Amino acid sequence: MSLPNLNHAGELPIGIHQARIGEVIAQFGSGTTQREFVTARLRQIYQLAKDTGYFQQLIILKVMKNLWFFISLNEIRKNRSRTDRSLPRLYERGPRGTGPI
Repeated sequence: MSLPNLNHAGELPIGIHQARIGEVIAQFGSGTTQREFVTARLRQIYQLAKDTGYFQQLIILKVMKNLWFFISLNEIRKNRSRTDRSLPRLYERGPRGTGPI
């Protein structure tokens, strides 16, 4: 998997692009305080999703200037040693006043 070249505005071309989390972070995760903040949130979301044992994929959608993170979870837990209580953490661990992660 490899991200395509950015356009003249510094954005990905329109379309669906597959990439590993490290590649996304390397390409877009630094340069401004806002990007570093969003990258830290992305890392947190990704790790929490993986910790559930149900994680399948992370989808990042950009609509206008807003980023949306969607997590696809399997019905069957990959790591059966985890407790079922880990799943609600995705919703509950948002910083106070910001709602869910």
